[in-house]
Amino acid sequence: EASIFVPTEEVAVLSLSAPPPTLLVGDTVRLIATVLSAAGSQIIAPIQWSVLEPTIASVTSNGVVRARGAGIAHIAASAGKIAGVFRKSCG
Repeated sequence: EASIFVPTEEVAVLSLSAPPPTLLVGDTVRLIATVLSAAGSQIIAPIQWSVLEPTIASVTSNGVVRARGAGIAHIAASAGKIAGVFRKSCG
């Protein structure tokens, strides 16, 4: 059985929690994304997580980031047509 997500309101704002400034290799942190409608009410929408530098950090589908190597990683979250990016220092 498959389920299909049909939002009742369009995503207007994607707010991302502020992670600690630096992670050491092996550290993890869970990022939180909050999705708001144009009216400012929180709505439930699927969040897609990705990382641009997979040798420096990884991110799970639940927003858990793990530092894998030294450098700067960009972690992106998107919901609907809205996206946000974190810049994270790992080392």
